[in-house]
Amino acid sequence: MARMQHPCIRDAARYLAPFIEQGGGVRTFPSQRFGTWAQTHADVTPVAGLALLECAGDPDIIQQLRSWSLANQSAEGGWHSFWWSTDAYATARNLEFLAASGGLTDTAIHSARRWFASQSPAGSSFEAAQHLIIAALLKIPSDQLADNLIRLQLPDGSWPASTVLLVPNQMNDGLLSTHADSRRLMSTAMALHALTWPLTR
Repeated sequence: MARMQHPCIRDAARYLAPFIEQGGGVRTFPSQRFGTWAQTHADVTPVAGLALLECAGDPDIIQQLRSWSLANQSAEGGWHSFWWSTDAYATARNLEFLAASGGLTDTAIHSARRWFASQSPAGSSFEAAQHLIIAALLKIPSDQLADNLIRLQLPDGSWPASTVLLVPNQMNDGLLSTHADSRRLMSTAMALHALTWPLTR
């Protein structure tokens, strides 16, 4: 909406406020009755941060989210996804948010590079897009990653559906279900986002 200059962006930060905890983390649902879905997550916080940046939200709140993101980088160097079967999504979004909100710190870059070097080849077009974005942000040679992602494109212009969306159990009993974006919208959007990255930065 901000990119479309829609007047609703004046209230964007107010709409997000109930989801932002005092420590800077952001949750998907505001009420604890949703169990684990209402906890703060590393794949939710940076997306809210990017939205606040886009609509020129409160700089203090953005810095809170930035601090939370830096503090929640895992010991392995990436960020853990809650809603996705690949941590590459949370890692890409956090790196993207940090880069846009003040720049990547040397510590974050070093740790993320170590994490990226340990990753197996992408198992889906969705994950391949995240890997390409991560490589671009970390200034790792990415021509081969881009070529691999382009080769996955289908004749109709879309990218194959990816079975990566998780629906964890709200009661934290370890049960979860995995779903594909059967209409290929998320996989295609992420592929385009990754491939156009150099053109939009």
